[in-house]
Amino acid sequence: MDLSNLTGNLPLIIGLIVVLLIQFYFMRKRKPDTEKNIVQSVLLDVKINQAITELIKDGRKPKKFSSSNYSINKNRLDFLSHSLVASLSNAFGIIDDYNQQIRAAKKSKPPGYVEIDVKRLSGPLAESREGLEDWLMAHGGQQGPPIKYPSIFDTLFGTGR
Repeated sequence: MDLSNLTGNLPLIIGLIVVLLIQFYFMRKRKPDTEKNIVQSVLLDVKINQAITELIKDGRKPKKFSSSNYSINKNRLDFLSHSLVASLSNAFGIIDDYNQQIRAAKKSKPPGYVEIDVKRLSGPLAESREGLEDWLMAHGGQQGPPIKYPSIFDTLFGTGR
């Protein structure tokens, strides 16, 4: 065995391992599920769904609505007011129905068209958004997530813009 090549490359190998460990450490960091983070994630779903309803109003093809953050956190919303939870439940119940119709239409041969009543959905979504933003203003001081400025590691490891 010739170890002379290994000793020449040893600093490079150690440096690469250190960089990988640093990257793993920063990628692994995760925000704890605080009430504020839960509200912000559900608010993100509401905002996305409002944008989709606007696209449908403009005559575009219906897309699947977003409900993943709500589905994950719906059992942890007991700190919100009862009326807000009811509004969220109503809005995401309608969204689940529409998503099932969209999936069924895509599976049918030939693909069918789904008629979505945007007025029925826009009311509960607007109520939900207003309630969630009010809650954030009362408990956090801002309506959206804080602005994240790129760090040196974001630039080095390609996670920055």
